Amino acid sequence: MRIPERIGKYRLIAELGAGAMGIVFKAQQDVINRIVAIKLLPEDAERSDPALVKRFRNEALAAAKIVHPNLVTVFGVGKDAGFNYIAMEFVEGNPLDSVIAENRSVADLWAMCIQAAKGIAAAHGVGIIHRDMKPKNVMYDQDGLVKVLDFGIARIGDDAQLTKVGTIMGSPPYMSPEQARGDKVDARTDVFSFGVVMYEVLTGMRPFTAPDARQMILDRQKLKKPAPPVSICKPGIPWYIDRVVSKCLYGDPRERYQTSKEMLDDLLLAQYLLDSNKVSVTALPEACKKAAETSIAIPWKRIGRTCFAALLFFLLGISVMAPHVSVAFLITLLIPLLVLELFKALGLVKRFRDRQTEKELRAKQKKRAAAPSAPSKTGA
Repeated sequence: MRIPERIGKYRLIAELGAGAMGIVFKAQQDVINRIVAIKLLPEDAERSDPALVKRFRNEALAAAKIVHPNLVTVFGVGKDAGFNYIAMEFVEGNPLDSVIAENRSVADLWAMCIQAAKGIAAAHGVGIIHRDMKPKNVMYDQDGLVKVLDFGIARIGDDAQLTKVGTIMGSPPYMSPEQARGDKVDARTDVFSFGVVMYEVLTGMRPFTAPDARQMILDRQKLKKPAPPVSICKPGIPWYIDRVVSKCLYGDPRERYQTSKEMLDDLLLAQYLLDSNKVSVTALPEACKKAAETSIAIPWKRIGRTCFAALLFFLLGISVMAPHVSVAFLITLLIPLLVLELFKALGLVKRFRDRQTEKELRAKQKKRAAAPSAPSKTGA
């Protein structure tokens, strides 16, 4: 294929890569001296593969609808010298799967996942479903900024021209079960695919494997067995990260996060829990409120309810089998509680705490007074 030196107002510098959706070049916009990435389709694409051209234009429309720091920006789209092209932001960096070899901390990897999730949520916010989430389509630069790119098979709103039931599109290792079946998909398909991405980034392994792409699609279509928790594949990963990733990977879309915003909220809460230094005095109430509402909430409340229910059943059993024992047990249990409530009502508990605090303060003051003062420096 003959490639011209210039496409529109862009001068081509070097080829960056090629794929099913065309060839990508590094280029320069001379007027403002800006480096961009240019994606080109073959010259004969409109004649040989009209559907490819539609998907190519769909990518331009999809990406141009949003401006977000975690999404690649589209600068222009058009046709010149027989080539359809998209000019977009040039991201000088690496695909997300390359962080696996960098031996980064869980906190760093999780921060990258959060940035990508923000980009996905922004796309979903304007009705765009990516449908091809994979590590190769998430880039990060030397400053750690993450960008989601390649909306080549994205669906905009309810556009049915490029989304026919029975048509399978995407990358088999990252497809949701409904996408593998060729069913109609919504934002939850990106949630599943991003769950696979997070799993791979955190552990260096994919949650589901198969000998080849065909078998992988067949297995994915009837996925029921859950993936092994990430903490088993990589010990040391906290339970709350386990819960977020696992919830993304349910085979039934109804059991996953229903929106990417829900998923992002839980990712952010997990970051709060992961890095306690970020939970400042001002942020702590907000974190606690989120923990109470979120699906990865700390399970102490549920444990408490379970223990309370078990105690009730225990007492019920005793009352049926040995009524005298149960009455004695209840009296023994209730008397301390009633005494404590009485003390609270009279203010005795508060007074006791105040006295203890006062004693501690006095002890600290005595220690400071007894400590030798630092020698003063006097001038000659």
